[in-house]
Amino acid sequence: MMNSVTGDAAGGGDGGRDEGRVGRRRTRVGGAVGSVLTVALVLGGCSAGAVTQTDTTLSQASGAQGQIGGMLVRDLALEVDPTPDGQTPTVPAGGQVGVRGTLVNEAAGADQLLSLSSPYASTVRAEGQLAVPGGDKALRLLGSAPGPAGPPPRDSLATGSARVVLSGATQPIAPGPTYLLTLTFRAAGTLTLGVPLTSSQR
Repeated sequence: MMNSVTGDAAGGGDGGRDEGRVGRRRTRVGGAVGSVLTVALVLGGCSAGAVTQTDTTLSQASGAQGQIGGMLVRDLALEVDPTPDGQTPTVPAGGQVGVRGTLVNEAAGADQLLSLSSPYASTVRAEGQLAVPGGDKALRLLGSAPGPAGPPPRDSLATGSARVVLSGATQPIAPGPTYLLTLTFRAAGTLTLGVPLTSSQR
């Protein structure tokens, strides 16, 4: 059974829990990926077994880039805390890992991250602000960074943030290969990217 995700959103507009099956949308595959995933918006799921990583190797310092409609995805990666000697550790099977990146909405109207899924995790949970206002506004995915997720203060020019965590890794996730993530937006559609595992630079 295909794994899937819904998030508890605290944003404005269409923020909030958004459940239901994703309709037919435009789909673009970014990076070196073999296929497009079908996303079912239910929390939980089971793995169909080990998945072969994509054959693209990216620099540990950079994440994946992509675009679907007016939504830009920048520096998308899986992120863990480094080891004491500064190395990126492997996430063991059954472990969890955060998603880091920035979503920039170049469209005039607001959009919303409806779901994020991966064949490398049995469940994915999102919390914080999932709505992205239009007009080049951005939403930050926190990765392994500490601190609360949610909208910025009313008098702040900062962007909102969301915490997305992949849990129940279906196999070890190691530095080097790339791993498929599928993001589905309410207006822009669905984008699949191959992303690396990195460690935070704090």
